[in-house]
Amino acid sequence: ESRGYRPARLFAVRVANGSMEPGLNDGDTVVVDTDDTQPRDGVAFAINYEGELVVKRLVRDAGQWWLSSDNPNQAVYPRKVCDERSVILGRIVHKQSERI
Repeated sequence: ESRGYRPARLFAVRVANGSMEPGLNDGDTVVVDTDDTQPRDGVAFAINYEGELVVKRLVRDAGQWWLSSDNPNQAVYPRKVCDERSVILGRIVHKQSERI
C-alpha cells in the first residue's frame, strides 16, 4: 500500500527457470501488479503465453512487441512475438531472492 499498489490486485509467483538471469534467478519470487498491463519497452511482465505463465521483458522492435529473456543465451531462450497467444497479466513490481 505504501508504494501505491492495491493489495487485492497483486499476486506472487516463483520464477521457474533461468531465462531471466542474471536479474531474476530460478526460485526467485516476484510480485505482479495486475493493474498495470500496458506494454512498455524494456519492462518485465508476467504473461500468459499459450496457456503458460512466463516472466519476460517486453521489447519493441520493428513495430512489433516481443517477449524477450534477459539470459544472453538466445539459442536456448529465443525471443517470441507478443501476439494473440500472449496475454499480459501484470507488471513485475518486486522480487525476492535468496541469492546475494
